[in-house]
Amino acid sequence: MQDMHVLYAHECTRTFRIENLTPDDVWEEAQNNSEYRVRVYDSERASVRDRPLKELVANRVLYRNRGWCKAEVEWSSARSHSEQNRWIDAPEQEPTELLGKVPMVPEIFAEEMNSAAFTHRSDAEEVKKLQFKVFIQKVSECEEALFERLPRGQLGQLAKALPYFKKLRVLRLLDFKVGRAEAGEFAQALARNEAIRELEIRGLRGFGAEPEMLGHGHEYDYGFLWEAIAEALKTNSTLTSINLEGNRIDEDGGKAIGEALKSNSTLASINLGFCNIGEGAQAICEALKTNSTLTSINLERNHIGNEGGKAIGKALKTNSTLTSINLESNFIGGEGGKAIAEALRSNSTLTRIELAYNRIGNKGGKAWLASER
Repeated sequence: MQDMHVLYAHECTRTFRIENLTPDDVWEEAQNNSEYRVRVYDSERASVRDRPLKELVANRVLYRNRGWCKAEVEWSSARSHSEQNRWIDAPEQEPTELLGKVPMVPEIFAEEMNSAAFTHRSDAEEVKKLQFKVFIQKVSECEEALFERLPRGQLGQLAKALPYFKKLRVLRLLDFKVGRAEAGEFAQALARNEAIRELEIRGLRGFGAEPEMLGHGHEYDYGFLWEAIAEALKTNSTLTSINLEGNRIDEDGGKAIGEALKSNSTLASINLGFCNIGEGAQAICEALKTNSTLTSINLERNHIGNEGGKAIGKALKTNSTLTSINLESNFIGGEGGKAIAEALRSNSTLTRIELAYNRIGNKGGKAWLASER
């Protein structure tokens, strides 16, 4: 038992938690049945055997309120992939898509232990020490982490834990719910972070969103998150790659990211594909005129249109570091295509450009032919 935490925290194991107690009606019926037996371990006989329920001491304390059970959850959360720790008997009213968990910092865990239930209250201090040990050992050595399906509050908890991830190089966050305050808290932690090189935030959905998150047409508006992330990018000095593909960032989010790219000096790759940026792409293009570190940018499926195409053209006339740009499916017409083609006559660094599924037409096509001469 002294090493059971190893089983819960090991990267090659998974934890499947059954948290619900026996339903009250079933429990009451069993108590009233003098013949009802339960197969348990009998310490006196050192064996597993059937014993009458009435001989056993009932423990109806909820799983989440028990000290040792809380510790099991935390040890299991210290793994690098949140999917390895799952609650499998969640009641129907729980949003089952959002049951992921990130590691809890020891100081907050210690506070929770003060109100947790223990058969032996003296165990609390030992549990605190053990959780601290597991947390530090696992988190400080983690180099790549994937946290997904997180309910509201978990991103704020991750913000508190992030300083302990001394060797974290890749952080992936998928399918989570977030409030305004914790978005800011996470962004501040990201701005100060000096370890992470690659950041991926994808698949945001608004399960049970708060009123502040409701946008037009019943979409979920995470604008405050993108603005916070953009603010962090202004001062973060270690991120080299960020992937935000598939999130509804919208025009304002695109503008905020554009402003960030004007001052960021470490990002080499940014993926903004399918983010509905629209006119926000013009702000990003403005940043590309002076940004000297980006080598790859993905802007596919963002409805940037002709004006966006023209803005891209202007940016490519002065940008001297981009080697790859993806502009697929952007409704770029002849004028936009012509502007890009003319820019490529003088641009000597771009080696790959994707323009499939646009509307360049004859005018743009002729410009491209001329640029090839």
